[in-house]
Amino acid sequence: MHKEKPIKTFSAGLPLSVKFSLYVFLIIILVSFIHFFVSYKNQKIRHLSELKEEGLIIGRQIASSVPNLIASHNYLAMEKVVKEIGEYEGVKYVGILAANEQCIAAWINDLDDESLSNLQRPSDAFVHHDILLDFRKIAGSWVDISVPVVYTDKYLGRVIVGMSFKSGVDKTNTFLLRQFLINGLMALLLAGAIYLFFWKKILVPIYRLNHAAKRMAEGDLSRPVEVVGNDEISRVSTSFNEMMLARKKAEDISRETQKNWERLFNAVDDLVTIQDPEMKILQANRAAGNILEKDSSELVGKYCYQVFKCGDTACENCPGPKTFSDEKPHSMDIEYKNLNKTFHLSTFPIFDEKGKCSKLACIARDMTEAKHLEAQYRQAQKMEAIGTLAGGIAHDFNNILTPIVGYAEMIAVEAEAGSKLEMEINQIIKASRLAKQLVSQILTFSRPRTPEIQKLYLQPLIKDILKLMRSSVPTTILFDQMIDPACAPVMADLTQVHQVIMNICTNAYHAMEKEGGTLSVNCYQVYVDSEKSRFLNNIPKGNYALIKIEDTGTGIDQKSLEHIFEPFFTTKEEGKGTGMGLSVTHRIVSDHGGTITVSSEPGKGSIFCVYLPCVETVHVAESEQEKKGDKVDSTGNEHLMVVDDSSDVLELETLVLEQSGYRVSSYEESAKALEVLQSHPNDFSLVITDMTMPKPTGLDLANEILKISPDLPIILCTGYTNIDIEVINNHPSIKAFLQKPLQLSNFLKTVREVLDEGKSHE
Repeated sequence: MHKEKPIKTFSAGLPLSVKFSLYVFLIIILVSFIHFFVSYKNQKIRHLSELKEEGLIIGRQIASSVPNLIASHNYLAMEKVVKEIGEYEGVKYVGILAANEQCIAAWINDLDDESLSNLQRPSDAFVHHDILLDFRKIAGSWVDISVPVVYTDKYLGRVIVGMSFKSGVDKTNTFLLRQFLINGLMALLLAGAIYLFFWKKILVPIYRLNHAAKRMAEGDLSRPVEVVGNDEISRVSTSFNEMMLARKKAEDISRETQKNWERLFNAVDDLVTIQDPEMKILQANRAAGNILEKDSSELVGKYCYQVFKCGDTACENCPGPKTFSDEKPHSMDIEYKNLNKTFHLSTFPIFDEKGKCSKLACIARDMTEAKHLEAQYRQAQKMEAIGTLAGGIAHDFNNILTPIVGYAEMIAVEAEAGSKLEMEINQIIKASRLAKQLVSQILTFSRPRTPEIQKLYLQPLIKDILKLMRSSVPTTILFDQMIDPACAPVMADLTQVHQVIMNICTNAYHAMEKEGGTLSVNCYQVYVDSEKSRFLNNIPKGNYALIKIEDTGTGIDQKSLEHIFEPFFTTKEEGKGTGMGLSVTHRIVSDHGGTITVSSEPGKGSIFCVYLPCVETVHVAESEQEKKGDKVDSTGNEHLMVVDDSSDVLELETLVLEQSGYRVSSYEESAKALEVLQSHPNDFSLVITDMTMPKPTGLDLANEILKISPDLPIILCTGYTNIDIEVINNHPSIKAFLQKPLQLSNFLKTVREVLDEGKSHE
């Protein structure tokens, strides 16, 4: 429907004071005009009445003095009378008419004859009255008055008098001018008085209200309106002050609420933004700036996907559009690779006064560390599962390896030196030792192991590894080595470092297995300063032995590089990798205070760099393989008890000991062995027992032996145990601890040393 525009009047844009003054002035003018008009009419009527009265007096005066003259036809006397009367001020003409209406005497002041000719005889109805006056005509500037001349009730004629308006008009004009001046002055005084009263009583309070309203519009609520009196405007001013005070209180509450909201908004550690339906950021808290390394004000006005992923479209699976769509909260974990962060995004609808979702609150919680901890927790769970599995495997597997290695060593002793049999037996022993290393690798990764830290020279170790690999790697793969003899030694566990180098070289071999290539192994000393340390996992500054292993194989893509050191991750085809090698390698290097880096591109090979901290002394020592000790006599004739739940291990240990001259009593059940000890506590010189057995375990058996015969020494053997090594070392009766599979020469040597130690204390 078309809405009509309001009609603008002349006074619409004028100030109230001007309009009021104009209205007052117009009212006074109107009142003055009415007063002037009424005064004019009254003055005119009064003047006319005065003229009538004066004309009547003159007419009567003449009428009373001329009857004799009319009767005597004394025209000269009558002319003299009318002439004297005609000279009176205001008399226009004077005339005496006979009964037949014939003028018998007249005096005229500029009166045309037509005027007199129009004078008619009075009506007969007035003949017998004392005064007969008939206004026949009021000409433009005079009044005609007729007075009958009667003598002894006989009508003799009449006297006509014309009274001029001129003198009356002059008086009227003078009167009107005086009235006009008086009225004008009174109007001005009245208008001024009314305006001053209106200004003081109405306009000034209104102006005060107006100025206060402007101040309030500008935000100044500190100065209330001055209230004077108790009239309507004063009450309006009081109400205005109350409104101002209420608004001030409301604004104070609003400001405090806003401050509290901003404090809460900025106190949250999570990234919080307010966004519109286009995902444009309207507000961002302080944490948003801190997390994104920007000032929070810089985020306002940008689209959230520009901030988080530097893109032009909304993030995939972003919960924001869903919240605007169904007006419900949603959440999602999103990884932003450009920020190297993972956020848990939660979006909540913000409704307007119409109940429509017009904005949303987006809370982004940095889950990077939590995800990392979660991954570590999952890895720990995997390791716990591996540890449980590895313990069972290690025990059974080492029990299987023990007779294999034992009997192989016995055959090797009896075989002819340099014979084919000796070579084949040595291969069995070598394979068994590799199997032992495999179990050790699983145990190293799944549970803490106390490494045997020693000063280790890497030069001979690397040469031995490459020499060992050369015999099993095809000739299509060339070996290239550059080993600095001046490289300082490291403090490390020989077995673990051997495992690290072997794992990386084996992976390099697999990468070049089909096409061939070159395996380069370099070892030299480097200094890591603060700048380099930032790129090497912040390892401490100092000298490091760098083992650089490079291949020309298939290479590794970027996505795989991000997971290469994770447990169970492998790029090898099924059956060729477990995903454990590099994970174990990374853990060993980290435990030694070093770090490992890898760089690779598909089709261009890979480079692994292992950094191990050096020790100060620099000299090349002979390898462990070159060290030779004196041969020890391991024979004897003492009575020994052997306890093991594995019959194969039990038979091997019994055979070896008996071949060395010992008397042996063997038991598969630890409970049976305990009964024998309780019955014959002094019959045995030494007890050799397995650790992991049905009740009682090896440690339980040792505790019982301590009660029965405190001086009886014990050798504890195990394929796997999760017992604290300190518990074993501090046990009074346990004199030695041997790891399966047993090396027979070391086994016999340990038995002899424990027996001899017992004799020395007797």
